[in-house]
Amino acid sequence: VRHNLKHSIINILKHNRDGSRNTQATRKKRLMLAADQLVDEGYQLEHINKLKYKHVQYLVEYWLNQGLSSDTIKNRMTDLRWITQKLGKHDLIPANNGVLDIPRRKYIINKDKSITLTEEKLSKIQDPNVKRSLILQQAFGLRREESIKVRINQAVVNDELHLQGSWCKDGRPRIVKIQYTEQWEAIKLCKAYVW
Repeated sequence: VRHNLKHSIINILKHNRDGSRNTQATRKKRLMLAADQLVDEGYQLEHINKLKYKHVQYLVEYWLNQGLSSDTIKNRMTDLRWITQKLGKHDLIPANNGVLDIPRRKYIINKDKSITLTEEKLSKIQDPNVKRSLILQQAFGLRREESIKVRINQAVVNDELHLQGSWCKDGRPRIVKIQYTEQWEAIKLCKAYVW
């Protein structure tokens, strides 16, 4: 039974190569695990097209009892939905995870992710480019890549920091208002380094 069930899943995976290689490999691994868990419980599934709602309910309950996170379970459900849709069983698994008693995600909010740079910490950094990058990140909330690429002499226009597309995420230029004394001091510090 195990061999037949897994073989039927592998056939569907071979003929439907959605996503990157990594996505495909992860999907295969999770679907093989689900197949093993169903067979271990005594379900006599010869082919994945015999999958029923009761099997999905069993898997969710099993995963919840294992103490898996809601994120992990939701990822596994995505794969089960994917394969049932390939079988034309679009309504087999409810779109809403709550129907299957899968808890909502828990978001951990860390309000202050910033690292305060003190003169002591800055003095320990030897590389002037790293130092400049950290100063700009703190003063303007720039992304790491932006702070590395920015050319401060070009970027400062009146009371604005003009970030070119080639310096920014997704190539989108943006403007940051220079409104605090600390920002002007950061610019002055950065201009001291020769580009």
